[in-house]
Amino acid sequence: MKKIILTLLAAIIGCCAGMAQDYNLRMAGNATNGGYYVKVVTVLDKKQNKTAMDYIKKMAVDGVMLRGVAPGNGYPAKQPLIDDPDMVRTKAEFFEAFNRDKLYENFCIVEPTSVSVTELKKKKYEVSALVTVDKERLISYLTECQIIKNFDSLW
Repeated sequence: MKKIILTLLAAIIGCCAGMAQDYNLRMAGNATNGGYYVKVVTVLDKKQNKTAMDYIKKMAVDGVMLRGVAPGNGYPAKQPLIDDPDMVRTKAEFFEAFNRDKLYENFCIVEPTSVSVTELKKKKYEVSALVTVDKERLISYLTECQIIKNFDSLW
C-alpha cells in the first residue's frame, strides 16, 4: 500500500513538474517594490490556447520560486526563492493546492501589450509575454506558509 501511495505521489509531482519544464524565463528588468520583470517564453499546443495566460502566469511564479531567472536585457540572473530541490516533494500538498487554486495569480501581472503568439509546426504555438512577479509578496507568503524561513527564525 505504501509503495502505491508513493508511486501515485511521484506521478502527480511528475505531471506538475513536467508541465512546468517547457519554458524559458529571463530577466527583463526590476519592477517596483522589489519585484522582477521577466520574459516568459513557452511552446503550447492548440488545445492549450484558451489557458495560455494561466500557463504564462504559473510559469513566471514557478520559475521565480523554484528554478530561478536567467540573465537578460542587461540584468543578472536571480536565484530561486526556494533553494531546497526536495521542497516540492516534501511539501507536495502545498504546491498542489497552490497550483490547483491558482494562487500564483496573486503574485503576478501579465503586460497585455507584450503577449506574442507565433505559429510553429504541427499545431504548436510559441507564446511569450512580459510578466511582473511581486517577489516580496511571494516571499512573505512562502514564509507565512513555512515553505521558506525568514531571518527571525535564525535567532
